[in-house]
Amino acid sequence: MNRCSVPIKMLIISFFLSSLWIQAQTIVQDGGVWCNPNYNFCVKYPVSLLPLQNLLAYGEGVLLKTNDALSSVNVFAAPLPSGLTPQELYANTLLTITGTTERPAFQTTIFGDDYHVAFFMWENNSYYQKSYFYKSYYIVMLFTTQVNKPELMTRLREDVELQLNLR
Repeated sequence: MNRCSVPIKMLIISFFLSSLWIQAQTIVQDGGVWCNPNYNFCVKYPVSLLPLQNLLAYGEGVLLKTNDALSSVNVFAAPLPSGLTPQELYANTLLTITGTTERPAFQTTIFGDDYHVAFFMWENNSYYQKSYFYKSYYIVMLFTTQVNKPELMTRLREDVELQLNLR
């Protein structure tokens, strides 16, 4: 299997699953906290802002959406393919979202050895992605809003919190 195919599949799966909604009270634990025991992390978020939730394939992540379903926060973990770099993961994200290798007109990125942070715009949406790399897995948070809602992007970035419980 191509080492780049796993992250692409995870993102594609999460986008396709967005049509299968489950109301907040059926998934949300502790009123706005979702935890992944396999990868030892939790996501705290405001249920009032993100009331629609969907578990991703195999329970490895959660897709949180606003009532209008136009804005979302996708948080998931996946096994780390051997040699996958933060730059390659970001390139895979762009390819999955845009369907092309063409770069967005506006983008800002920061890459480290074990993380990356990126902000970019494509068509009518703004995207903010944070990824954390560990020895055998990685965790991704992908925030999406409409370009004309920068205040919502700011609020999501401030109010949704990844809590790492490293082993």
